[in-house]
Amino acid sequence: MVSIGNSLADFSLIANTTIIPVTSGSSASTNINVSSVNTFAGAVDLTCTAPSNWTCTIPSSETLTNGGFAVAGLSVTAPKTATVGSYTVLITGKDAATGEYVHTLG
Repeated sequence: MVSIGNSLADFSLIANTTIIPVTSGSSASTNINVSSVNTFAGAVDLTCTAPSNWTCTIPSSETLTNGGFAVAGLSVTAPKTATVGSYTVLITGKDAATGEYVHTLG
């Protein structure tokens, strides 16, 4: 057996939950854990993209220390016209210094 490891400094994005129950015209929140991997240290730029007429907010950046982590709060608001169903909100993180290591949750 051969094991190949990733020695590149990087970060990870992990959502506390993959489902955020929200009713039409209201908001709901969860946390996104941003963690250092393999000695990554620096700022991670974060964005969120919601379906049409929905809104989402997340801090624009979180700064990590080597081996550290940060918790970014995500808020999602459904329009009053939202119908029952499943909707996808995309969370994107990238190394603020280089623009590399782009990760997306959705």
